[in-house]
Amino acid sequence: MYYHITTYYDLVGTKKIPCKCPNCGNRDSLELEFFQVRTQSGFLETTTKGVTGILYCTHTKTEIPPVIWTDEIENYFNVEKKKLKLKPTKIRFKVENKKWFYTIFGILTLFILGGIAYAKYNMHQTEVLNERLENITPGDKVEVLYTLMENHSVKQSGTTWFLVKKVDGNVAWLQRNKDYVEDHNFNFDKQDTDFNGETIEVNLKQLNKRGVFGLDYTNQKFSGFITDIE
Repeated sequence: MYYHITTYYDLVGTKKIPCKCPNCGNRDSLELEFFQVRTQSGFLETTTKGVTGILYCTHTKTEIPPVIWTDEIENYFNVEKKKLKLKPTKIRFKVENKKWFYTIFGILTLFILGGIAYAKYNMHQTEVLNERLENITPGDKVEVLYTLMENHSVKQSGTTWFLVKKVDGNVAWLQRNKDYVEDHNFNFDKQDTDFNGETIEVNLKQLNKRGVFGLDYTNQKFSGFITDIE
């Protein structure tokens, strides 16, 4: 989307100067008008520090272009420009667009607050999951994003659940659910009788850190990441 930029010149002062007119030679007819630059584009209106001027001859009733200003006129212009009381420089939203601005601002605020709330929720859920894994016991069920490797290549990857069958020392025994799928949202049956797949031994310390690595997988190397616990 493109917006046309419109420039406005707001009169901020006038000053008669006793300089010789470059056109008619009169010394009592020159008047400087000072203008502060203001721009509008899209939603914004900006008052700048920029000042420009017009030199007008009241005798001939003509404007004197800057290209024929004398050094004396230039000096008066620069001196008087410093004395002006300019409007404060600012950026504001155009009145007719304030409704749209506040609507967009409100939507963005809701998105940001929603993102913060979602991040805090995920952080809390992660803390709860980690705490439960540190105290894992037989009968718990864990959801695992897993990868099976064979001959240095991926044989299978997806999501499944494991039932904790036994915990002893630094080792836990997990038995896989009958289902394993690529869709994370698959509705698993998680009755104890549904866990009739292979049983693997995993390092308990790694499991507490959400990692699942088979210790005695001689035919297939197993690795996984725990995403949920029940």
